[in-house]
Amino acid sequence: MDLETVDCPICETDDTVELGHVRDLNLLRPGEFRLVRCRRCGLAYVNPRPTLQAIGDYYTADYWVDTQRCCDESALGSSLRETLRWLSRHRPGGRVLDVGCGAGHQAAALTRHGFCVLGLDPHEGACRVARELNGVDTVCATLAEADLPSESFDAVTFSSVLEHVHDPLQDLRRVLELLKPGGLVAIRAPNIGSWQACLLGRWWFLEIPRHLYHFTPRTLHALLRKAGFVEVSSRAVPSWAFGSAVFEASVLHALRARHLARRGIEVTPTPGGTVGQALDGLVYGAVPSGAKRAFRWIVGRVVYLPLAIENLVGRSVELLGMGWKPRPNGPS
Repeated sequence: MDLETVDCPICETDDTVELGHVRDLNLLRPGEFRLVRCRRCGLAYVNPRPTLQAIGDYYTADYWVDTQRCCDESALGSSLRETLRWLSRHRPGGRVLDVGCGAGHQAAALTRHGFCVLGLDPHEGACRVARELNGVDTVCATLAEADLPSESFDAVTFSSVLEHVHDPLQDLRRVLELLKPGGLVAIRAPNIGSWQACLLGRWWFLEIPRHLYHFTPRTLHALLRKAGFVEVSSRAVPSWAFGSAVFEASVLHALRARHLARRGIEVTPTPGGTVGQALDGLVYGAVPSGAKRAFRWIVGRVVYLPLAIENLVGRSVELLGMGWKPRPNGPS
């Protein structure tokens, strides 16, 4: 495993405290990863981490499609609705770049509201699904690789993407170049400061090592400011759909990992199916499908119910950060 040690992108120091060693609870790849928190700004991140060349070993070919396939417009969350409100008011019909578009569900939702959307994703399989399933125009490249003209977009969106990238500060500075003066960046990310994250600890949906950075409202705000955005806002937004989905995934991944570890099972994806299907076949192979659906419903709806208060007190799982590119002669 090729690992690299990095400094905090906000403070540019290695002054950190260790939060713990965490396994890959989703795909159950071997090894443990060290999660640290910067003593100065509070940003949590994986350090050391897989290099850019090695991180692909922790993704499956259909990862980006699978993780977004069930996200209809209602499940895309409060962050999309808030972004839509701002764009509809200030940039109706504007041009939007959806970074890490995956299967294209968010891009399609923006298109239905009258915006001209370009999806950007480095995974050809995801781009193909976005084009064929959702009719999204796509460019298959990373943000750094994409040949896009400067100041050509009214808004740039990241939906559960920024936590995956190796250099979020560099990506945000590239976004600043692509935005028109007064343009908006809107970032949706999981909130490691949420109540359920604090309750579940290392069993929460950390999605390590694919999630390299773990934001709170404070640290996302600081990152946007450092990148050069103005009038920055960052807060937890209430979202039952996102909160219950993350809680369900946390519980199921933890139960699955513990069950397989007790049995000493190493999991290899089957050629015709996803890693999740291979894992669930080992754990739930003899369980009727109706019972599995009932169990997931109980976890995501009933068990999560007491925790849903996190949506009312500013400690929810869905985090929305927004910032504007400065205008030459005034505010955005």
